Amino acid sequence: MTGRTLVYTCDVDFLCDPGAFERALEQVSFGRREKIGRIRFLKDKRLSLGAELLLKAALARQGIESLPEIEYQKGGKPYFKDLPNLFFNLSHSGSRALCTLSDSPVGCDIEKISAPRMNVAKRCFCSEEYRHICSLPEGKEQAELFFRYWVLKESFVKAVGAGLGLAFNRFCINFEDEKITVRQNFDKNEYSFYQFEQIPDYKCAVCVLGKTDEIVFEDINLKDARAKKVGY
Repeated sequence: MTGRTLVYTCDVDFLCDPGAFERALEQVSFGRREKIGRIRFLKDKRLSLGAELLLKAALARQGIESLPEIEYQKGGKPYFKDLPNLFFNLSHSGSRALCTLSDSPVGCDIEKISAPRMNVAKRCFCSEEYRHICSLPEGKEQAELFFRYWVLKESFVKAVGAGLGLAFNRFCINFEDEKITVRQNFDKNEYSFYQFEQIPDYKCAVCVLGKTDEIVFEDINLKDARAKKVGY
């Protein structure tokens, strides 16, 4: 998959069926089952389970039939121990899971749009980002911009691999000329951002180290293994 970044999403609501949940649980790694066992709420268990199912489906599309061993960097970012040239990242929100595969370090984030947390934006975002959000009318427009910033910032943090150690107000996202850029002074690398609007009521973003020749978005129906490809 040289020069490509592949983005996959799925709806995990089919796991609401107890039988489907139990069958799916048998298909994921022991580490994932342990993690799911520690999660308190059933909704969050389904999201965690769906994320690994989606990762396995994404890998199968690349001819990798079994899940490679996963280890974690110091900041908590997962990576494949024996596949140093294949990078991945996962996210989930609402009833959606998101998975990205790339030749370069990558981060992704998906968030279901809800009421914007303006106190969080004021405390955690850059001042210009906060002012931009405040400049819009309260309601749908403001909420969409808040979550647009959120997924872009989260995807960047995950691409960098800094985890919780990188505060959101240490870097600023810019939308000048519709090109998304990041202003920061701690990393000399170049990053590319991509956003996807195909999922109603969600914001979704991917950040890749450097540039990618091709990016593909695919909505996978894990319930019946049918997939619908959508071009970016």
